[in-house]
Amino acid sequence: MIWTYADLVVDPRPELPDSPLWTRLLRKTVLLEDKSIAEKLLRHFWTLRSAGTIIRNTHIGIRLQPLLESEAGDWESEDFFNEIRRTILAPYADVIKTLLMNVVEEG
Repeated sequence: MIWTYADLVVDPRPELPDSPLWTRLLRKTVLLEDKSIAEKLLRHFWTLRSAGTIIRNTHIGIRLQPLLESEAGDWESEDFFNEIRRTILAPYADVIKTLLMNVVEEG
């Protein structure tokens, strides 16, 4: 299946309470100046969200947090999520931090 930007800016988990934040995150990602990074992050974000990842504003900052299988998500463990996060998101940490701050500030 070929995915388009239009497919990837729709929250695949609209039943979760942070859906408005994800909708903003996905749409802001498309607008990144570097379209190569935008496409990679959009696909990564969409996949993480599909598996049940939420945006959480905590006392240590804004973070992506997995919903485990027992919490309506598909993540088998937080360790597995962290491994995936380090592998696919770490190279874009600064861009992601800025995106998440903008998304939460607008909320």
